[in-house]
Amino acid sequence: ADNPPVGAEVLFRVVGTEPGANDALTKALYTDPNCSNSPRWSVWLARMQEAPDRAIFVGQEIAHELGSAFGGNALPAMLDPEDPCMLGAATVVFMLVFAAWLDGRFLLALSTFAALHDQFLTHMHPHFYDLNGWPLRDPEIRSLKDNLLFNVRKFRSLAIGRTMSSQVLSDDPLERENFGEFVKQWE
Repeated sequence: ADNPPVGAEVLFRVVGTEPGANDALTKALYTDPNCSNSPRWSVWLARMQEAPDRAIFVGQEIAHELGSAFGGNALPAMLDPEDPCMLGAATVVFMLVFAAWLDGRFLLALSTFAALHDQFLTHMHPHFYDLNGWPLRDPEIRSLKDNLLFNVRKFRSLAIGRTMSSQVLSDDPLERENFGEFVKQWE
């Protein structure tokens, strides 16, 4: 009887990569976590390591390059079995979460973190991302997750409070985006 897919295998089936892609991605995760065999991922890792204070910007640049190569959708490019780099892809998504957070785009940060968590992190033991060259570490991931969860509770309370007291949202587009979407969830 066939065994049900587990771990990384589930991710690759859900995302819709080609059959057998999970083998290449899983093998690369175990044998080359820093993606040194990949011309593009090894260059991107070097860029992040050379300027750790610019890692968020480098992550955005990488996501843009990947999206451009795949018609605007970076995820299939990140999970390309011909050039696999699970930890690099997880790092890029993590940097996109930080970029959205720092830009005040709470819902974008939250949804991007959910994708990072569900599509990457839950399929790896934290040692995978703690013991490699990519700037992705468990304490930073947990800290960001705690911040996001705290702010979900805070924004939910504020959004519901404003709705109940019939307060009008300000003209600030970020406030409208962040609070407005929360209000829609409970209407």
